[in-house]
Amino acid sequence: MPLDYGQVDVVDVDVAPPALLLSVLEGVPIYNAERAREDLAWRYIELLDVGETWEYANRRISPRPRS
Repeated sequence: MPLDYGQVDVVDVDVAPPALLLSVLEGVPIYNAERAREDLAWRYIELLDVGETWEYANRRISPRPRS
């Protein structure tokens, strides 16, 4: 397969942020599309989980008004 390596981007999907994975999906992924969608969905779920955990932690450590 003739390939111009200057035109190839390599992305480690195990550590890439969701926005980068989305841009990879908009291109031509080398592995199958179903696996790419699963990876993207997993990353979004992780991101949502981190966001929920962050919000929960902030609520727990926020000073509460005294009554």
